[in-house]
Amino acid sequence: MRWTFLAGLTLLSLCGCASGPATPGDLLALDVDRFRFGLYRDCIEAGAARIEPPSVTAAKCDCAYEYLGREVAEREWRKAAFLHFSGRDDEERGLLAPYLRGAGACLRLSTVEMPGSGSAPAAADRLVGGWAWTRPHGNCRERYEFRPNGTVRIERGDERTENSFVVAPAAGLAGRYRITLTTTWYAAGAACDAGIREARGRVSSLFALFGPGNQMLAICKSDSDADCDGPLRRIVTN
Repeated sequence: MRWTFLAGLTLLSLCGCASGPATPGDLLALDVDRFRFGLYRDCIEAGAARIEPPSVTAAKCDCAYEYLGREVAEREWRKAAFLHFSGRDDEERGLLAPYLRGAGACLRLSTVEMPGSGSAPAAADRLVGGWAWTRPHGNCRERYEFRPNGTVRIERGDERTENSFVVAPAAGLAGRYRITLTTTWYAAGAACDAGIREARGRVSSLFALFGPGNQMLAICKSDSDADCDGPLRRIVTN
């Protein structure tokens, strides 16, 4: 099965770069993560276009992601990401085509052959746990701790908030969820965007896109997916 290259929207919004890198060596490890995250989201979108159950699509895409992780060397990932962010899509396709053909075996498997393709867990259950990433500019760390009781602690730089949250599917990209936050406690501090603001009582929305194996997560500020952060990685919390 041929993979379509629909990942540009997710990749470019996650990149946030004014211009492409000059050489593969200019890429950060985070850039390569963003590229791989975008390929995974491309796979999820292709499954939605096939009108496939989300749990089946996720199992197939997880299988393909693991295959690519085993078969593609780090230098090849870096080169493919460089070609993508440089707008050299034909060369990117040529580089990845042999690997994608191999990963296509995962996408051809039937439902009964796919491990982990039963009922999909609820989005709130997928969120529960710790997530973190460090912004490449300024090395500012952001951390989210979603709890089973429907509350989440968010740390952005020196800013701390406690919030209640509700999750619901959102229109648009397959597997996107709206997280509605109500801030119940706030500790003032410089956030990663350099802002200091009073947030107690504020109701706001974020949009979540899950990555492979529920181990990666992109957080978007709007439903346009034009201002996404991450990907965040799952972390162990105390």
